Amino acid sequence: MWSRTLIIAQLLLNIILFAILFSNQYRLVTDGAQHDHRVENSNVPPQNGLLASIPHRDLRGANSNLSTQYGLASSILHHNHEGSNSSLSTKYSLVTNNPNHGHRGDYSNKLFSCLDQYLPSWVHGDPEHMAELFKNGSQDLSDKYDNDHRFFYAYQPYLRDIVLRKLKSSYNLQNCSLKSVKKPKIKFLEIGLGCHPLGGMKKDASGKYLPGGSALGWRSVFRMNNLEDLLEFDLHVMEYDEECAHTWWQEHKNTCHIHTGDASSKEALARVVRETGSDHDFDVIIDDASHINWHQIKTLEVMIEQVHMGGIYIVEDIDSSCRKWTANIGSKLSNTPVGGSPNCMTVEGKPEEPTILAKLVEWHKKLMTKQIAFPDVNHIDLYGTLAVLEKRPPQIVIKWKDASSWQDSR
Repeated sequence: MWSRTLIIAQLLLNIILFAILFSNQYRLVTDGAQHDHRVENSNVPPQNGLLASIPHRDLRGANSNLSTQYGLASSILHHNHEGSNSSLSTKYSLVTNNPNHGHRGDYSNKLFSCLDQYLPSWVHGDPEHMAELFKNGSQDLSDKYDNDHRFFYAYQPYLRDIVLRKLKSSYNLQNCSLKSVKKPKIKFLEIGLGCHPLGGMKKDASGKYLPGGSALGWRSVFRMNNLEDLLEFDLHVMEYDEECAHTWWQEHKNTCHIHTGDASSKEALARVVRETGSDHDFDVIIDDASHINWHQIKTLEVMIEQVHMGGIYIVEDIDSSCRKWTANIGSKLSNTPVGGSPNCMTVEGKPEEPTILAKLVEWHKKLMTKQIAFPDVNHIDLYGTLAVLEKRPPQIVIKWKDASSWQDSR
């Protein structure tokens, strides 16, 4: 009886000691205003998925529509929360991209300490910060950042990852020297300059409708902090309205390469791809053109083949599936409807014809059932009225050797 009591007492003591040790090493601190979770006072790196095991929550407050998939590691990268007594370096936020959990890989700025002077603040910042920078660069002539869209909750994390992946694969991290003669390049195509006065165009301070805000915004954010000293930003824009496109380009020749043609034409798209150069694949393609449902579907089915591995294809304004606005077709007013219907899944008056939303659901269903929607497309994300299709990025696998060293392999 006495020995059983001793055993029970010993077990209780062990449990109390373990609880004390665990709370000291893995104490989670919560910032009540932001729900910003981070590890403090930890002497152990996040081996075996410690970061991934912490429940994911929205790190940007109750009013944010940012997908929760970016988890704890993103808060460490974006806000550099290490804690005053913490030995957990942000280098440990470079975690394995786990396909089973939908987590995107995070790249620590600690790994690019000698490149930091060139990295613009939006790489380290958050989506709303990038949206503000884009708004200023676009001269407030774009609607990508307004409350009806808030597209930078998708753009910032994806573009951040593309930039850092390019740098990591092209520079020696010990001395930040280029591995080859040529700088890495981000090849970027946006379909739609914004020539429709009731669509892509926005009024300037004088009340005049002007196109091209998006192109100005992209060029601006990639020029910030001399980022173009590290990588080439190769920006192309395709526009249906030739007169509008060429008139705008005459005043903005240093902003982008301009191409004209019908984005619903396979031949016109193929010509534009050829015009962009011998390295045909794009890191980013954005469809912000007519918003006619069958145009959105056709353009995606043709151009997804031109997306580079690790690149993204984005369709903006997929609420065209549910609404009835007039299509954005050049600077001349058009009566062509985009084709949305109350059920959002079939084109109005054409029950046999799917909307872009119906096709996205169809393609995602294939991914869920282990089928191929498009070669190398490994997931589809929806952010409100925007859809992102990503080609399988290069995998970065972290192999922990001990608490202070690591190696990565491809």
